[in-house]
Amino acid sequence: MTEEEEEEEEEEEEEEKTEEKEEEEKKTEKRRSQQKKTKTDKKKKKKKKKKKKKKKKKKKKKNSFALRPSVRAVEVYIRYEDISLRYEDISLRCFWSV
Repeated sequence: MTEEEEEEEEEEEEEEKTEEKEEEEKKTEKRRSQQKKTKTDKKKKKKKKKKKKKKKKKKKKKNSFALRPSVRAVEVYIRYEDISLRYEDISLRCFWSV
């Protein structure tokens, strides 16, 4: 009987060890899967940020001097009498909102 009992105890111990190993493997698998998920999530977020940055770069600044339907270009001519001004200043282009 003692030999049988010892064998049973050994079998039980082995079963417990295998169960513990299985539980540990499950835990490690869960951890790994979670780590993979977080890594992939981070990569996806980085890609999204890069895409957003690219979109921002594509936007052009509006030219404040560009003509619009509500704006007229008016040439201002300086009289010939104002000789003290340089030639560059004789014809100026000004933008006035109407």
